[in-house]
Amino acid sequence: MTISQSELLKRLVALEHSLGTDKQPIPSRVFHFPLLLDDPLAKQAVDEYMVKLRDSAVYLPDNVAYIAKANGEDDIEKAKRSILACRQLVTEVSFLAGTPLMMPLDPR
Repeated sequence: MTISQSELLKRLVALEHSLGTDKQPIPSRVFHFPLLLDDPLAKQAVDEYMVKLRDSAVYLPDNVAYIAKANGEDDIEKAKRSILACRQLVTEVSFLAGTPLMMPLDPR
C-alpha cells in the first residue's frame, strides 16, 4: 500500500484526535523505595565496568557528578538533596544494573 505524505499526515492527525484529551488518567501505582547514591558496591561495579568494558563516557567515572552537571548544578551534595527531595516518575527499568529511569514530577 502506498499513500502520499499529505494523506499519511491527515490519517495521523485523525488518529491523534481520536485518542481524546490529555487529561485522561493513566493507571499507576506509588512505590516507596530507597535510593542509594554513591554506595560502595555501585562504585565498585562502575570501576569494574571501566576496566573491562569502557573506560570513558560522559557519565564516567561519577554518575552523580554527571547528573549534577547535566542539570546545571556545580554542588554535587545539593544535586543529591534535590534528587532525593523530589517525587520521581519511574518510566522504565534500565539495562544498567536494573536501575530505574526516573523523571522528576516537579523539576524545580
